[in-house]
Amino acid sequence: MDNLNTFGKRLKYIRKTKGLTQRELANAIGLDQSAISHFERDKKKPDMDTLKTIADMLNISIDFLLTRTNDPVTYSRNQTDLIKKVNNNPYITAEELTKNYRFIIDGREATQAEIEEAIKYILIQRMMKKRE
Repeated sequence: MDNLNTFGKRLKYIRKTKGLTQRELANAIGLDQSAISHFERDKKKPDMDTLKTIADMLNISIDFLLTRTNDPVTYSRNQTDLIKKVNNNPYITAEELTKNYRFIIDGREATQAEIEEAIKYILIQRMMKKRE
């Protein structure tokens, strides 16, 4: 995320990650395509209402767009509480992991099936090491 150091770069990155064109994003939030283009080139900044609409439409945090965090996920109060719990006790079950977290890999959210496969892979690797 080193090169995602401006609002415009982050907006473009997330828009493309979501598979949207500038026109599609603009239509979804009630703007002209040229406005999205100006935002992505850092020629103009959206007003607060537009910023909220963009974040809601793309399902990302405003703090990510404003470069205040590198985590694009918007967390609910329950998720924030869980993160605090995990930070105090870093051991969580696979069920808690898949239920309460979103994984972004290569700019795309991992599916439930992918997460379960990753957990299975780890378990298989552990079983194989025990046999050695």
